[in-house]
Parts: sequence; structure tokens; C-alpha cells
Amino acid sequence: MVATSSVPYTFFVGHKVSKVAWIQDDKTQSGSTLPLIVSGSADQIDGNKITLWRPTGVGHGHMHDTQEDFPDLVNLAEWSPPDSVTDLKRFQAAPGDSIKIMSSCLSGEMSLLEATVREQSYKWKELSRWRLHQDACISVDVNTGSHEAVSIGEDGILNVIDVGSGTSKAKRRIVTGEGAPLRAVRYLQPNIVATLST
Repeated sequence: MVATSSVPYTFFVGHKVSKVAWIQDDKTQSGSTLPLIVSGSADQIDGNKITLWRPTGVGHGHMHDTQEDFPDLVNLAEWSPPDSVTDLKRFQAAPGDSIKIMSSCLSGEMSLLEATVREQSYKWKELSRWRLHQDACISVDVNTGSHEAVSIGEDGILNVIDVGSGTSKAKRRIVTGEGAPLRAVRYLQPNIVATLST
């Protein structure tokens, strides 16, 4: 669902969506920003996907009377993750940067993806992949202004990753005392993260 000007829109995308990230694309020649949506799917028999979407016709600020007036959601690019997607975070948010997304999945893997534009069409490219959890990797977060990201999993482990290092190992690894599954992680400050466990 997309809400602009207090008008919610719902789009049928043909698969079960587990996570959504709203991002802003580069400015158009007119100076307005174009919204983009990244979604991750789960539990799909024919394979899961991370999809980059662009809503069209959104933001008119009025209700639509006919089916033809409703906005559309255009599929710009798809990538196949190894399992159901559990989290999506935008890695760089500065204007003009390429679109980089950190994703996590039930198989315990994380991927850094980049959406590039070639010949006026988007294409996903996997820049890095990490397998740092024995069980599902439930949540990831990125440290804005640095090359660090964190991941947590059902194995009770928190990993700090240096994305720019090119290594597949964690920079720091913290195991919870009870080994309780961790459910969420967020950066509060550049050197402080908060976690939620069950």
C-alpha cells in the first residue's frame, strides 16, 4: 500500500510480500523526486524475489472514480534471493547515489544489492553475500554515513559487518548469553544498536 496526500493505494503484485522499503530515486529533470519501492517475497513455490517498483499516477490528492484512474505499479527489476526475505534496508540514501539495498533471508544469508540503470532500464547486481547465521537472519540495519551494517538471527547472534572490506566474515560477533532468538535490530547512534529478543 502507498499513501500520498492522505490517499492510500493498494496494488496487487501477484505474490506474498514479506517486506517493503520506500526509497526516493534521483531527481527528474523537472526537479521532482520519483518514488521507488523495493519489496521482498516469502513462501513462494516458484521462488522468492526482491523487486524494484515505481508507482505511476500517485499523488493526485483526490479519490479516483473509475478503475482507469487508479495508479499502476511498474516492475523495474527483479532478483532471486536464496530464501524468503526477512528484511530490506536502503544502504545509501544520499541524493545521486546508486540504489543499494541490504537484504536478509530465512536461510541465514544477507546480500548487498545494487540497482543500476542501463539503457533506461534497471538491473539488480549482487555486490556481496554473507552467511553468518546458523538459523534464519531475521533483521538487518545499516549505519548511515559508514560502511557498517548489523544483522541478528534466531541463533541469538549479532554480527557487525564492514560492507566495504570485501570479506565474508563479521567484523564483530556478539552471542547473547541465553542464546535467545533475536527479532529486531536498529542503530540508535553510529556506535549503539538496540535489539529485541523473545
